[in-house]
Amino acid sequence: MKAIWSGTLEFGLISIPIKLYSAIEKKSVELHRLCKCGGAVGYINKCKQCGKELQNNEWDMGYETTKGKFVRIDKERIERLKIASQECINLFAFIPAKKLNRLSITGDHYFIGIAEKKGKNIAARTSYVLLREILKEKEMIGIGKLCMRGKENLTIVEPFSKGLILTKIYYKDQLRNGEELFFDVELDAETIELGRKLVNKLKDFHYEEYTDSYQEVLKKLIENREETFELPQRKTENLDLKELLRASI
Repeated sequence: MKAIWSGTLEFGLISIPIKLYSAIEKKSVELHRLCKCGGAVGYINKCKQCGKELQNNEWDMGYETTKGKFVRIDKERIERLKIASQECINLFAFIPAKKLNRLSITGDHYFIGIAEKKGKNIAARTSYVLLREILKEKEMIGIGKLCMRGKENLTIVEPFSKGLILTKIYYKDQLRNGEELFFDVELDAETIELGRKLVNKLKDFHYEEYTDSYQEVLKKLIENREETFELPQRKTENLDLKELLRASI
């Protein structure tokens, strides 16, 4: 497994040399744009202003101030920028896992491994297991920052299986307020009880049994084994909630 970042994980005065490995494996079929002639349609590094086709490293960077107006920054100046979180993930806080706003989780997960050059680093492994066990015992997560690929992210570190994983989380100002979309409705006791029975009926979930159905159909299409499926017909004329719940149970 190829590491995508290396540095240190620190809490207090403890420093653990680590590497991050993507925890998600992308196995999906990707569709590419094709010309009618059969050729691939790619992206040409072409200047929209002068029309010059640029080679690698022939461009600078910049940000747009108004439509079509940019502030230019030399690539060399950007590459010289250095901040601590580029090389170290300092866990500056520990909070109960249940206090984390679930909306803030980005879905970018990384396995945390030990960076070892020759043989086992016993000191690093001991510190790693200590952190894992304390977080597991206290049901807590560590909060830190990681700068990678041109962006500094808030991150959480938490136990997973026999190790630790790191997950990026959004900043507060990136989260939308959905309160205007939410509401309350008075529910009677019978409706609530019917709802409980339906939830209890559907409470089993076996993670390993589920796959991407659309990808499976797409693969069959590529293999010239196109299949069609009839969508289930749902009767919507009876909209009485209690009757629908009873029928579902």
